Amino acid sequence: MSATIACKSCGKPVPVGDRFCSGCGNAVGNDAAATVMMPHTQGAGTQATQCVKCGASMGRDDKFCPKCGATRLEEATVVSHLSLRNAQAAHLIEATKGDFEILQQLGTGAMGAVYLAKDISLGRKVAIKVIASNLLSDATMISRFRFEAQTVASLRHPNVVNVHAVRQSSDLHFFVMEFIDGPPLRNIVKSHAPLDVDVVQAIIFQVGSALAYAHRSAGGVIHRDVKPANIMIDKEGDAFVTDFGISKMSEAQSGLTQTGATIGTPEYMSPEQCRGDALSGSSDQYSLGIVAYEMLVGHVPFTGSQYNIMVSHTSERPKPLLVVRPDCPTQVAEAIERMLAKTPEERWPDLDTAVAAMGGAPLGYQSPVRQKIKVLTGATQASIPAVRTGQPSAVSAGSATLDTATSVSVVGLPPILETGERYQLKADVKGAGNASLSGAGVLWASTDPSIAKVDGSWVEAVRPGSVSITAAAGNVASSVLLTIQEPKAAKVLVRPAAVTMQKGGRIILNALVQDKRGKELPKPVKWKSSDPAIATVSPKGEIVAKGSGSVSIVADSEGVSGTAAIVVEAAAVAPAPPAPVAAPPTPAARPAPAAPAAPPKSAPVAKPAAEPTPKAKPVVPAARPAAEGRPWFKHPGTIAAALVLLGGAGYGAMTLAGGGGGTATIPSPAPTTPAATQVGTPGAPSTSPTPIPTPPANSQAGPAGTEPAVATGQPST
Repeated sequence: MSATIACKSCGKPVPVGDRFCSGCGNAVGNDAAATVMMPHTQGAGTQATQCVKCGASMGRDDKFCPKCGATRLEEATVVSHLSLRNAQAAHLIEATKGDFEILQQLGTGAMGAVYLAKDISLGRKVAIKVIASNLLSDATMISRFRFEAQTVASLRHPNVVNVHAVRQSSDLHFFVMEFIDGPPLRNIVKSHAPLDVDVVQAIIFQVGSALAYAHRSAGGVIHRDVKPANIMIDKEGDAFVTDFGISKMSEAQSGLTQTGATIGTPEYMSPEQCRGDALSGSSDQYSLGIVAYEMLVGHVPFTGSQYNIMVSHTSERPKPLLVVRPDCPTQVAEAIERMLAKTPEERWPDLDTAVAAMGGAPLGYQSPVRQKIKVLTGATQASIPAVRTGQPSAVSAGSATLDTATSVSVVGLPPILETGERYQLKADVKGAGNASLSGAGVLWASTDPSIAKVDGSWVEAVRPGSVSITAAAGNVASSVLLTIQEPKAAKVLVRPAAVTMQKGGRIILNALVQDKRGKELPKPVKWKSSDPAIATVSPKGEIVAKGSGSVSIVADSEGVSGTAAIVVEAAAVAPAPPAPVAAPPTPAARPAPAAPAAPPKSAPVAKPAAEPTPKAKPVVPAARPAAEGRPWFKHPGTIAAALVLLGGAGYGAMTLAGGGGGTATIPSPAPTTPAATQVGTPGAPSTSPTPIPTPPANSQAGPAGTEPAVATGQPST
């Protein structure tokens, strides 16, 4: 047992050599130089920790570092990977003592592990890559590892990770490189794919430019393992190519290439790489085309066993991009599909040409596309496992078990909500032994309630912007980035949806744009006819039927469309008018009947006059007696003739008034009549006698050739 001294402040034993009490942090006055100790296990179930400020070993119950006095809450973190079982990590701490502070492990790969460290002299974060311990006995792999460091160190490009130093300590080989503060593209694709086309263009432009530069550099550096996991995206929206662990130069330069060697990741390997053929920069072009395809679609084109994937790369073509991603611009789809050609000769001459064909370009600092990438990066960063807050959170009644939570993560929350939308928040809470705990007592918070406000376990989108939504359980918390945007069109309804028209007809269609909640949106609509020869449509939705057939009328708003089915029929043919029929001859005026036989010579009997109207009863002078023995037609007097025509076929009547006091009615001469009409003759009775109309009583004839006399009510002289 090592010697100890008692802390003057709290009385806790302090091992000789420690400068600070691990219980209260008080300086014990021992100026012995601190040494970096390997982490160790202190009793059953007690986990050692590493002080990230100085690297000294700390017991689980230590509140302060015994070497530098740093508090666990502020400067210490659990790094279980730095345990006795990981002698490599302990060796790295010893080898970098005084130059770097090892903070945590970032990840592992086929070639080794990567650690986050702090450069003490420059005060900056760096990444340290250590070759895998199981490869240390392989002299060829060690040579390849060191060759990678030399290769990357020779490249100077804004989108290539810089190498600061290459070191060796006994059997430990590592190099210090630039730390990229951001996630790998793999995480972004996994969380948010398919990505916007302009985001894909921007990232592929940066990565393609870096690889093209490597291909042009001295010796021609070929990456050979281009994939989303080897592309880092920092918080400023820039992409970096990393992990040239299996890159190769010409055989004469490196002497490490093996004929027929197949190294890479099957999902992203080129056909020639799958066959073990000699490689050129065109192989990286194919792999980058696979990355672009995955970013646009959300998955790689070929899946299955490694063997089946490699066979597919050599013999099958991916599904056309315009089929799996219809909104992809034709220019982008054609450029990527040429990158994925089966032979290098069919691909683009180089990656510079390929990325230019895709329409990529450098991003300005204020570019909207850069802002999109930064949001994606932040959203992915926020999904890192929970960090300890050091303070227990307040929990609702009955949820005290959350104080034992070891991790909490937000689950199910979409990265983007639309204004006015509400979403129920859910959390996955884990306790000791990774046991699931109830999330009923999780506390939720928003960094900006004016953008998204939290009400209990619900979040409501208020206005466009970005906020962090935090879930707290016990003394752990986790956050995700939430973006709020204006509602987008989700459905377009066209009314009427089906119309039958006749050629030449017109009708106006109406389009209703709705968001994903069914709420109407005041969005503009673009109209299009599938066949203008059958029916055309105006910008306002007016349909004009041109020709017979069926046609679809499409209303589009923000890439969402609705249709109406139009059927145009030929115009109805009017029946032909009947042949003209000869009109019957107009009947001639009905002839007047023949004059009746002459009356006897005795004084004729006057026909009673019609009843006078009560309005004006004329006074008719008394008739004079006729002279005896003289016929009435020789009696001197005034003769008045009146011709009365009734409807063109009536009878004419002549009224004779003589001084002898008698009246008689004589038929007028009959007009010419058709032969079929029987006409009476004087002296013989008519076979069809017709009543003779009686002239009105007040109608009196004057002398021949004069106007008819008008009764005055006074006897004539």
